[in-house]
Amino acid sequence: MTDTLIEQATKMGLEGPSILEYVEKQQAIERDERARERDAQRKHELELEALKLKQAEIKAVQKQNAEEVKAKTPRLPSFTEGEGIDEYLLRFERFARANHWAENTWASLLSALLTGRALEVYSRLSDDDAKDYKKVKDAILKRYELTEDGFKKKFRSEVPQEGEGPDQYIVRLRGYLNRWIELSDTPKTYEGICDLIIQEQFLDLCPVDLSVHLRERKPKSLEELGKMSGQYLIAHGRGLFEGARPRNPPRTDQVLSGTANVRVVTTSATSRRRCDRCIQNEAEWCGHCFRCGGSNHIARRCWKQGNAARTPPRDEGSS
Repeated sequence: MTDTLIEQATKMGLEGPSILEYVEKQQAIERDERARERDAQRKHELELEALKLKQAEIKAVQKQNAEEVKAKTPRLPSFTEGEGIDEYLLRFERFARANHWAENTWASLLSALLTGRALEVYSRLSDDDAKDYKKVKDAILKRYELTEDGFKKKFRSEVPQEGEGPDQYIVRLRGYLNRWIELSDTPKTYEGICDLIIQEQFLDLCPVDLSVHLRERKPKSLEELGKMSGQYLIAHGRGLFEGARPRNPPRTDQVLSGTANVRVVTTSATSRRRCDRCIQNEAEWCGHCFRCGGSNHIARRCWKQGNAARTPPRDEGSS
């Protein structure tokens, strides 16, 4: 190597000390290059070792998780079609928390317990969504039509079940209310709950077409609800009171007053029964007696059946 460098220096026209200086300088450069190569090779080897260690750690964690899943899952019965899916998911979540399962494993653990339509929903999710328990849960509930509106109706209409105690019924109602609030994306604050109740009251009692219009657009606040409503009513040229629906509307029935039929407002609890003629004509009440079918009198004044002491009514025009 030294001879080669001397030969190169001679060809370059160097002489005496200049040749020695050139050789020493080139040798130093070559030493530095070899040192850099050795450092790069060592760094590469260290990176490979670190990668192998990390892969080994991942495999160990996966093996541990698999063993935990295998040990825990059989303790919870599988979901069966016909069982309440919302109640089952609540039971699954309580079981998972009690056993300190990591929440990022809930989706895969749940998948091993699903059957029927719930399993079909899970199998149709993307790989990323299938790992997210919240997305899996929302997709399953939607498949069983347990949406925001569904939980709202359950909260308002569900009655105690056979064998269910007061505390259990209260817990069930609380669950329906919480799911209604969660699915409506309402903040769990006093103001948020107030806004939700006011909005639902407004949507239930405002004109039907306006209610449909608003439900389709899902206003995020009462201010947005008011703005959308105002724009809709202006566009249709009418006021909010036109078509508003009372929650318990009164019923109108025909009753007899003297010789003329007049319409009076009564509640369903006090409304009169109908005669065969009313039923045949699909009328509320035609003014006939439901006992004998005669006109110009009501059942409690009927003289033909059970009221023989009463005198028959006088027809119009009789003297």
